[in-house]
Amino acid sequence: MNNIPELKQYLNEHSISYRETGKNISKKCIGICCPYCSDGNFHGGIFKDTFVFKCFRCGVVDNIKTLSTTLTGIPFNSQDTTPLGFDKNPNQINSNHILQNIKNMMNKKEQLVKQETIKCVQFPNSCISVEKAITYKVNNRIKLFLNTRKIDIKTAIKHSCMFSPIMSRLILPVYFEKKLVSWQARALNNNSEIVTKYLTCPGSTITKYLYGYDGLPATCNKLFLVEGVFDQWRLEPHVHTIALFTNTLSVFQKSLIIKKQINHLYICLDFGMLQESMKIAYELKPFFSKITVLCIPSGDPDSLGFSSIINKNKYLNI
Repeated sequence: MNNIPELKQYLNEHSISYRETGKNISKKCIGICCPYCSDGNFHGGIFKDTFVFKCFRCGVVDNIKTLSTTLTGIPFNSQDTTPLGFDKNPNQINSNHILQNIKNMMNKKEQLVKQETIKCVQFPNSCISVEKAITYKVNNRIKLFLNTRKIDIKTAIKHSCMFSPIMSRLILPVYFEKKLVSWQARALNNNSEIVTKYLTCPGSTITKYLYGYDGLPATCNKLFLVEGVFDQWRLEPHVHTIALFTNTLSVFQKSLIIKKQINHLYICLDFGMLQESMKIAYELKPFFSKITVLCIPSGDPDSLGFSSIINKNKYLNI
């Protein structure tokens, strides 16, 4: 990979969203969502002259080889460059190769899953459980934050959340096969100009997992796919829901989803993410007979709630 057209082809083949213009995009870079800080607004940039990656949100700097492995879950030099038999246009399916590619991918991802389950992580130092924190004065900060989002503190306790007094952050654990494999640290201060909203566990690629996946049965009549953890919390009492942590779907996440028997898949990303939603829908179309993209009018699933999403939104059946 040594020129811009080749880089774009690589991104397209692996279904990685990118932008060349717009908000947060430098003229010197091709913008992508940073995989290291759960960025959803293309703060990551691949410099066109050096192919060095830098996230202008969390500050991570990486080379293209390591970055590509992180984004796709596939070693950079792998010959398996076309996902699941798709050509450049996701509407065009190469029927001669797709079944073999699916089989190869599933075998490869099962190995990756087993490898990832070994890499357990730890919570940040000096963390205490939210349940314990409510006995101290710090509980007022947690309650105020959760009340603003209309979330009962019992919900945070139910999901084994932790609190970091040092960072003043709510720690959202990510489990896979009942093991702690990553976490997000959400700032209790909502002023994004002062603090970074989300921090992610160092040494763990959170986009290899799906929040809420451990709680799914083998067969789901309906499954909702959302962006954030709080979106998942809001919808979970009403319907099976998993969260991506961002607005794109990694190859590893795809392999987890298609292992489930799902009768009807709903893609419900935040407002303004129709293009990203459609891209995910077409990537998953070969595996599910019914996929619906929900076009929410504003905000996100967390702010709208389940009834508003179901009753007041436009539907696109793929």
